Amino acid sequence: MNEWDEELRMLASRVDALEKYAEELKQHLEALEKRSLLRLRGKLYCRICAAGPGATLEPPPSKVEEEFHLAGHGEPVGERPAPYRWSEVEGLAAEKHRK
Repeated sequence: MNEWDEELRMLASRVDALEKYAEELKQHLEALEKRSLLRLRGKLYCRICAAGPGATLEPPPSKVEEEFHLAGHGEPVGERPAPYRWSEVEGLAAEKHRK
């Protein structure tokens, strides 16, 4: 029985390590998506705008894509310069939600 306990502890440890790695990977992919969207400004690169109202996107738009869409696609508006930090995009999206 002791042999099985040790095996289960080892497997649990490996599962924990894999879960931690998967979470880190997810964070890196989200950061990459944010950087990519900040580089590609404008409606031309917006999948949500390109698909049109009511269209089903495959894969569905991510939370990051939806925020960028709401924030005006990273384009300058009037006196407001184009956002260069993701926190600025989040602020613009929150502003749109309030309206």
